[in-house]
Amino acid sequence: MRQTRLTRDIKWLVVHHTASNDKYSTHETLDEHLKATNLGYHVTIDDDLVYKAKAAGSDGKFTFKQHVPDNEVVWGAAGCNFHGWHIAIDGNSNVNPPTEDEKHAVVQVLAAKAKLLGWRKTDVGRIVSHQHVGQYISATRYGTECPGKPLIDWMPSLRERVAAYLPS
Repeated sequence: MRQTRLTRDIKWLVVHHTASNDKYSTHETLDEHLKATNLGYHVTIDDDLVYKAKAAGSDGKFTFKQHVPDNEVVWGAAGCNFHGWHIAIDGNSNVNPPTEDEKHAVVQVLAAKAKLLGWRKTDVGRIVSHQHVGQYISATRYGTECPGKPLIDWMPSLRERVAAYLPS
């Protein structure tokens, strides 16, 4: 059983990629992998599970799955597990950059989560990448490529887009 916490203990929204080269065909197969490896994300995003007849990323559709309740602690980023809420895009963004559909989904989910937490526009600096956690938040200062250069480069735009949904 996972450790629990109060929702108000969430101080960081942490962005990841699964580094899986998008090999999981469903959220259920990804869920099995997460349980087997003891990794954890609260939510995963994928856009190529819906309407297989259309090209992935061009149909305006995406799927997301909440794997773990918000009040449970997951092992997503050492140094920021208890105070972190973790979201991952399925795949390796260094190999396959996230589609616009996936980016839109991340913005929508994070905006909803930030609103639920009572965040304001000034709080969006607490939306961070796993790499940022390893370099600046964790006491051990570890290195990781997660969530990959394309997502890391997108972080300022992500924060701006989420801020547009939040009160001043």
